[in-house]
Amino acid sequence: DPWHLRVDVAGVLLAVREIQVLQAPHIAEADDAAMTRLEERMALQRAAAHQALERLAGRNSLGSASRLAAARAALDRFDAINVEIVALSRRNSNVRSLALSLGKKRTLQVACEDAVLALQDALAKRGFAGTR
Repeated sequence: DPWHLRVDVAGVLLAVREIQVLQAPHIAEADDAAMTRLEERMALQRAAAHQALERLAGRNSLGSASRLAAARAALDRFDAINVEIVALSRRNSNVRSLALSLGKKRTLQVACEDAVLALQDALAKRGFAGTR
């Protein structure tokens, strides 16, 4: 039945796209528990993609063993890349560096503004007049 084939192909693609959509919030997330929840959703989608691909294999639906092998290899590559993305995201260096940068920036900005205001006050008390 060609409709079952199309449903399974769409199922694989949808699961992969869902994982891709979940990667961005995972990367931006600072909370480990929230990251874990996103990873669990990714794992469900990964399982759905592999199940749909196995259903296709059971129907010999891709027309040839070589096309099925290529589809499996592509899904395996995608899985491996996603594992790397999640591992790098778990290090959370981007979120931590941004927080550190913004925190130091605010602290230095306040200190700089205080120094400039103090300088303005000192100059105003001095009564500096122009030379013209």
